[in-house]
Amino acid sequence: MAVGTIQSLVAVSLSIIALVLTARQHRIARSTSRDSHTRTLLLSLSAEYRTDAFQQSEHFVLRQLTDEFSSDVGLSGLSPEVRAHVYRVGHHYGDYGLLVMLPTADRAQILSYVHGRVQVAWKILQPYAEAERTLSCDAEAYWSYFENLAYLATNADKLRILDCLGLRRFDGSRWSASVTHRPLSHRPQSLTG
Repeated sequence: MAVGTIQSLVAVSLSIIALVLTARQHRIARSTSRDSHTRTLLLSLSAEYRTDAFQQSEHFVLRQLTDEFSSDVGLSGLSPEVRAHVYRVGHHYGDYGLLVMLPTADRAQILSYVHGRVQVAWKILQPYAEAERTLSCDAEAYWSYFENLAYLATNADKLRILDCLGLRRFDGSRWSASVTHRPLSHRPQSLTG
């Protein structure tokens, strides 16, 4: 084999290796960027939950809304003050619902964090959302991310999620004695059923 042919083969091989390494680096950089954005969104939502404004709104929605206002008026029929409380809570969980659908989000971690709260909030706000969907022609899928998150939470075993995430009680015991040792995948279907 001629020296020129060998040099050409080596050059082509090195070019292919460089191309593969560049593509791999690009995928890693893109994934890291998405992970960073997901963490930023999660921190932002967690910070909002801790605000006095959100706590007041959630308290109103969970403790007073259904006693004082009929769901027949939907959301748009509520007074501006009441609507602000309802929107703050509904959109907060809707944002978590959107976040849980991102491919870089850790669905198990998010569901473990909002598990019970989103179920209670959806149970109370569902009639208002459904009335709004009926009353407004452009609101057919209103709060779809919120509703999906409530569905996922309802069908997820929180104790199993906590155990699979590695969380333990203070004494070191597992969260659930009934948790199996099967690994919990972060794929959507693994958290339902």
